[in-house]
Amino acid sequence: MNLYDLIASSPDLRIAAETARADDARLSALLRALPPADRRVVLAWSRPGVATWTDAAWYAGAADPAATGEQVRRRVRRLVLEQHRRSRLRQFEADGRNSEPRELS
Repeated sequence: MNLYDLIASSPDLRIAAETARADDARLSALLRALPPADRRVVLAWSRPGVATWTDAAWYAGAADPAATGEQVRRRVRRLVLEQHRRSRLRQFEADGRNSEPRELS
């Protein structure tokens, strides 16, 4: 499993949260990048019976679960995509390439 699998709109986040070891640097980095309230929502999302980001926000005690759930989902998605981009860039630099990889059409 890689950090890209943690994209918020995918059920893979639940799998990652349930199976990740405490020393999983990618998941730890993601959680550290979030404010405490958002972190509670992400961790709530991994709990059994929590099926949506709205449910997770409600479980975490958000005043407006629908808006908070959507906001956290988007924030997590952005963070995951940025971490994935940085990982790809590090890989290309390690391979001796000087430019950032281009997306294939």
